[in-house]
Amino acid sequence: MEPKSASASNDIRQNVELILSYWKGIAFCVGIAILIAFTYLRYANYEYSASATIKIKDEKQSQKLPSIENISSGGLFTAVSYTHLTLPTTPYV
Repeated sequence: MEPKSASASNDIRQNVELILSYWKGIAFCVGIAILIAFTYLRYANYEYSASATIKIKDEKQSQKLPSIENISSGGLFTAVSYTHLTLPTTPYV
């Protein structure tokens, strides 16, 4: 009777040789799967999209101290003006 390790390695080798004997069919199926996946991703509708808004602080306006009228009418932070930019983004799949 053979030792268990030699028998196990022989079984593994036979299984690998069996799988490798069908390498052309396996390669063909993998190629078709990649082609189908590429085609699907190329023509699929986007489900998600992202957009961003950035606030840029106006440095000239922020260097001025707010007057008493600005503080009393709208609060301390109303004297600072911001410029809003909306950045277009491409949708994500």
